[in-house]
Amino acid sequence: MRSFAPMSLKNCAEGGNMVDRVSASITIGGTISFSLWQALSAAIASEAPSADLDGEPFTGGGLIEGQPLCLYAHEVANGTFKELEPICQAHGLPFVRSSYGSTGQWGPEKVVFTGTGDPTIFPCSEDGTAYVDRAKVAALGSLAAVNAYLGEADFPVPPIVITNKVGDPRRRAPDHAQLDRALQRCRAPSPAPPTYRPTQWRISMSLANATAGRPEREIIPRLNDRCRHGLDRTKRIVVTRPCLGTLAENTMSELVAQAPILAEVRKFTYPEGDKSQRDRGQIECKGTTVYFQIDAYDADLKWVSPDTTNASVARRVMTITVREDL
Repeated sequence: MRSFAPMSLKNCAEGGNMVDRVSASITIGGTISFSLWQALSAAIASEAPSADLDGEPFTGGGLIEGQPLCLYAHEVANGTFKELEPICQAHGLPFVRSSYGSTGQWGPEKVVFTGTGDPTIFPCSEDGTAYVDRAKVAALGSLAAVNAYLGEADFPVPPIVITNKVGDPRRRAPDHAQLDRALQRCRAPSPAPPTYRPTQWRISMSLANATAGRPEREIIPRLNDRCRHGLDRTKRIVVTRPCLGTLAENTMSELVAQAPILAEVRKFTYPEGDKSQRDRGQIECKGTTVYFQIDAYDADLKWVSPDTTNASVARRVMTITVREDL
């Protein structure tokens, strides 16, 4: 089993081209016929995502009617599920796909397809929240339009409904022209964004998957991994001033300097068989040794947490430092 750590493997060959690969997830909903499920199953098998962050490739057994289907994968070329997304678009199956950014190439993004029209791409911050920059605000023209745009990013994917009816009125015929356009988009290199945001998108991880049925000695390391990987919504990250000062060229670049630091921290792996709480470690970033430590506090961040195994009462803080801070 491997943890769902963000990855960006540059210059990996695919079809003779060099592409960037990152971790991504996709949530699919809507009405699916048996015949369509066969096509989706083939696409899923070709991309080998899992239904659990620590799971094996999805085989169909985890499909639950009445719930959206959530899939996760590592090393996804350009952060796009090139086989699965076009099929969903052609058959009007709503989905939300989220992917990490590739440092220096593009930032974290969320792609929303409501079942009609074309997908909308939203740049995201570290906690998965869509944002707008000045150019986008100017293009939208009003506060109401900005709120409407951001509201679209929170599109709730509907549950899966399975039907064996032929010509079900809830299903539309495949739009082959749209399928062709979707395939072209997925096969084309990802365009560079207008502005790179030095943040990493958080991929949601169920606490049930993190702690269910596990002894205490395993729960704390897994919760600490969630914090380090950016999967904990309540986490706090503190990068000390000496650390930023060492790695940033000037004050204006301090924010940009955080991106490679967080990327290296999230790629950090512990040795096989490690039995520690995985609450500390060190990395090399731009020739500098950087240290990280994770502590669990109470909800007010004033005292040590009364129960570090309970994510509902513990607030984890990851502090990133350099030797000068020690």
